[in-house]
Parts: sequence; structure tokens; C-alpha cells
Amino acid sequence: THGDSDYMWMIDPLDGTSNYLWGIPVSVVSVALAFRGQVELGVVYDPWREEMIWGWLGHGVHLNDQPVHVTDRSTLAECLVGTDFGYHGERVDVTATMARSLLDKVTGLRAFSAGALTLSYVACGRLDAYFNFGFSTWDMAAGAFLVSEAGGRSTNLRGGDSYLGTKSCLASNGHIHREILDVWQQEGI
Repeated sequence: THGDSDYMWMIDPLDGTSNYLWGIPVSVVSVALAFRGQVELGVVYDPWREEMIWGWLGHGVHLNDQPVHVTDRSTLAECLVGTDFGYHGERVDVTATMARSLLDKVTGLRAFSAGALTLSYVACGRLDAYFNFGFSTWDMAAGAFLVSEAGGRSTNLRGGDSYLGTKSCLASNGHIHREILDVWQQEGI
């Protein structure tokens, strides 16, 4: 943000830094623009695959020049879910507990260690949901917006609409959102 401007840019020039440092081609550039606290534009660019997943409020989401949307799977058992575990401490413990609670209820669980990329995969239908605990606003702003704009739902880990300031996010195709939250509630997470 600049002074008293109504606009705020949220930029992560290298989401997936550890992947990049280890030579793993799973890192992206993530850019979001918010107006008065509401994200209205999101772009996630994957230079390794030359893929840009982008959208702006009210105009849908595109993968390069093709329109995309979230999946329509409606039961958790048929879904592929993404997460990231972080590096240490509470972030790893909480995420591992949440992941374990879902592991036998989903088709599979994936961790790419690039939150913006994984969120954008939900937006374009490559994954059905993604959750993360303890990551930064610039990591989630563009991707979570893209999920919502592509027909899905993005909330905090308790299901509340405000997620940008919480350092946590659950993004899904919308159909399985409540089911994931119910699993965590039943497990006491």
C-alpha cells in the first residue's frame, strides 16, 4: 500500500523458494491487487510450465487464454487435496494433524510447497481443495481469490470468510468445503 491509497498490491516474487533453491521446478510468481481490502485481481505465473492462471473480479479465471473453473466433485472420497507443511513448530504440527484427519477420507493428499501454485491448481480444476496453516498474506491472496472467482470457496480454517489476515486458508471447489470442516471439527482440530 502507498500512503492513504485504497489500493494494495500483494506480491510474492518467488513462491516456492525452497523448491527453487533445491532445483525443483515448482515455484511461481504471485500477484494480487486489492481495492479497499477486497482482492479484485489475481495472477499466478509458473515460468517452468509457461502457465499463467489469472482472473479479475466478475470476469472468471483463465489458464493462459482458456477459461477454467473448479471441479464439480461433491464427495470427499473422490477428491485430491493439497496442503503444505511449513518448516517447523506449530505450523508443522497443526498441518500434519489436519492432513492425517483427511488422509483416509480422500483419494490423495499432495504437498507442492508452493501455496500460490497449489491454490491456483484448485482454481483450474487440478485439485479439489487446499488448506494451509501459518502462511503469509502474499502467499495466499492471488490463489485464494482465483479459487473463489473460478466458482469455489475460500475461507479461514474455521470456515469464516475473512482469511487474509488469519495466516490460514481452506480453499475448495465449494461442494466439499463443509465436509472438510466437519472432519476437523469431529477430530477436535
